[in-house]
Amino acid sequence: MLRRRSAAQRHLSALRVSGGYLSNTILLFRNGQVAYNPEGDLERFDFASFAAAQPRNVGTYSVSGGTLTIRWGDGSEQTGPLKPDGAGGFDFLSAAHAPVLPLASGASLDGSFYGGSSVAGASVSTTYTFSGDRYQTDAAGVVVTSTSASDVTAGSSSGDAGSYQVSGTRITFSGSAGTRQTSLYYIPTSSGASSPEMILLGGAVLTKQ
Repeated sequence: MLRRRSAAQRHLSALRVSGGYLSNTILLFRNGQVAYNPEGDLERFDFASFAAAQPRNVGTYSVSGGTLTIRWGDGSEQTGPLKPDGAGGFDFLSAAHAPVLPLASGASLDGSFYGGSSVAGASVSTTYTFSGDRYQTDAAGVVVTSTSASDVTAGSSSGDAGSYQVSGTRITFSGSAGTRQTSLYYIPTSSGASSPEMILLGGAVLTKQ
């Protein structure tokens, strides 16, 4: 991921696998710069704009003698051995990092993918079911509010259905909620690039069920 790569891989990122789909982290490495949980299109990512909004989540990196050093915008530093895993990823500071890549041309998304994200006490899990050029989503959210006496939990659910189209690293959904476009990548597994088992959809990691 940090070595010389093909044009298809050069601008992409690493998924830090750290204990479940709600706690995974995206790290974008490019030309000596690194971003923590970058937002938007990874291939067209604007480091300067992201740094202006979230300065502590942008930094620089260097590799020397098998050691990776990351210096973040808040002045903190991470350094340790960089251990390639033979599958395009690497281990750093006892955490596995998998490559994040574009799908192969004509790749099939048929099947159901499940995943979600968690931010500031709120978590959302979503299932995307793809069949041909059609999709259906089922989303469930949970918000935990802490008081001096207890934790209060509230839930919600929603869904959408319609058609979808993949173009490069973008996927466009046209459904009952309108038309929206977001980023789409895959994390390599034994299934290969033509029938992915793990995808990164709009920043959320989804695994095929």
